[in-house]
Formats: sequence, structure tokens, C-alpha cells
Amino acid sequence: MHTKTYLPQEPGWSEVSWFSRGDGRFNIQNICGLGVGVLLCTEFMFNEHARQYGRCGADLIAVPRATGSAHEGWTTAGKMASIVSGSYVVSSNRVGHSTDGPRFGGGGFAITPEGDLAGRTETSSSIMLVDIDAQVSARQRQEYPCYVDDLHDPGGIGVPDIDI
Repeated sequence: MHTKTYLPQEPGWSEVSWFSRGDGRFNIQNICGLGVGVLLCTEFMFNEHARQYGRCGADLIAVPRATGSAHEGWTTAGKMASIVSGSYVVSSNRVGHSTDGPRFGGGGFAITPEGDLAGRTETSSSIMLVDIDAQVSARQRQEYPCYVDDLHDPGGIGVPDIDI
């Protein structure tokens, strides 16, 4: 469905050494009538892809990850991805540790198209059910900030026209 494009390279996460970079495509797949996009771990930190998914009609963005136990930044990324796309965002996180040291912190979450936390998973409650309503996503994509057009740059210099 999607191959990972952003690969970190640091102790414990040597993805540049382990893998080949994906093709950079972030396409939506139709699964049971829902438009579904995937952001793999680090890709989640780049909101332009969540925005693109929303503009293409994604109802759901799935984010599998293998991250540490610090969850707040990932939850914030989930809220922002939801807000800029108008999509539901769900994320799961690997649990355990690898032989070379990293500990994977577990803990998943679900975010509504409005950017609200719908729930979390923890070790003691590792399963969560979330109702995904494509009509809610479609309505939210008509709201701010989803409806805002991309920047227009008629001069080709990378900044928008501004009248002062």
C-alpha cells in the first residue's frame, strides 16, 4: 500500500542502512468504502502528507510506528495530522525491545477528524474500537483549515503575494 520515504539514522534506528527509500508516493487506497492513507512512523512528523491525504479524500490515516515511550509528541502529530486533513488518525506502537537497545514504548491512539483524542491504548488496555464515519470526514474537510487553498506564487520566488 505504501513504502516508507523518510528514514531516520541514529543509534537503534539505522533505517538508512537497513532499507531502501520508498518511491515518495502517498496514495489513498479504498478499503471497505473508506479512503485510507498510511504514514509510516517518521513520515507522521511531516504534515504536508496528511494535508495531501485529506485533499484527496482520505477518511482515515493509519500510522504504525516503532517508537520509544515518549508519547506526547506523537499524539500532537496525530492531532495536527487530523486537523490539517479532516481525517480520522489511528496509530499503533510496537511494544518490547530490540537486541541493540531501543525500547519500544507501546501506546496507541485514535484522533477524530476535528483533532480530538478519541482514546488511547496502553499495556493494560491494548485494544480499542473506533467508529469511522466517512460523512464526518467529508464534512470536516469543508471546514477550516482543510478548505484553505495552497499558496499561490505567481512570481515563482517561493513566497505568496502580499499587499502592504
